[in-house]
Amino acid sequence: MRYVQTKHIDDFSRSQTSLEVQPGELDEYSTAIGHTAIWFSGLEENVSTVIHNLLRLDTRVGKIVTEALSFKTKVQLMASLAAKWREEGCFKDSPDHEEFLDELVKRCFKAEELKNQILHSSSLETFFREKKPKRRKVPAKHHHATPRKAKTINSSYLLDAADFICKIGLYVEAFAFEVQSEVGSSQK
Repeated sequence: MRYVQTKHIDDFSRSQTSLEVQPGELDEYSTAIGHTAIWFSGLEENVSTVIHNLLRLDTRVGKIVTEALSFKTKVQLMASLAAKWREEGCFKDSPDHEEFLDELVKRCFKAEELKNQILHSSSLETFFREKKPKRRKVPAKHHHATPRKAKTINSSYLLDAADFICKIGLYVEAFAFEVQSEVGSSQK
């Protein structure tokens, strides 16, 4: 129990060393997890941009509106606002707009599900012991408290998930440009 008796816990501090001189080797697994986190962050930022554009907000005010929203809420808000604009005559050059938006929302939620599976799984124990990460999710609800069967995952699966998240982020980014064009032209 020495840790409990410690009176001081070091704060975060930056070192001046690069990754090349840090102890330990780089591995595909950690790299793939990093890609997942980075691409999901970009996807979430793109969803926020669509919301800012649909509300006709500048970036500073838009960030105030979206900053505290969950990803799920942002996606739902994006879909609701886009539907409102469609009803008002925007996106008239895109007859399949409603179908596209429905698919985009589903894919955004799938991207979040993959991100959560990857980033919120208990896999470090087997990774460090066996060099084979196994996904083991322990449900939070007490009546489901026994861990589900462990599933071995590999860097290929993780990179496929990261690529999917990246691709959905690019679709949302393209939609943000379309929204900016459509909503901006309706202001005139």
